Amino acid sequence: FSFRSDSFLKVSMKKFHIVLACCLFAAILGCGGAEPGVIVQGTVTKDGAPIKFEDSEGVTITLSDGKSTFTSNVGEDGKFSVQKPAGGPIPYGQYKVSYTHYQNKSPYSKAAPFKREKSLPESWDVSGSKSSFSINVEK
Repeated sequence: FSFRSDSFLKVSMKKFHIVLACCLFAAILGCGGAEPGVIVQGTVTKDGAPIKFEDSEGVTITLSDGKSTFTSNVGEDGKFSVQKPAGGPIPYGQYKVSYTHYQNKSPYSKAAPFKREKSLPESWDVSGSKSSFSINVEK
């Protein structure tokens, strides 16, 4: 029986590399599970139709679950998309919803400036199957 240390070392290094590759693969798989969530989308309406903004007018939507707060400005077409500040889906859950409807003073506008903040009485249950909502702003 002959024992060669270099063949033992080759087998041991080969096993070491296989074990190392398996550990790295398992670590990558374990870290890949991003928190489930969704990008909340919707439309802001006024008098039953998508809101049309006057000069310097806007609406901001805010969702809060008590731990995190997410906001979105409403586009000129009345649509909004709420997501994380760096982009991406917000976690599933119950969110209190509020909006700020404002108009800043503009030299081109004849309307008086205003700012209305309102919380909706119901919370939104944001999930994979429910991610689209509508808000009707008051006159």
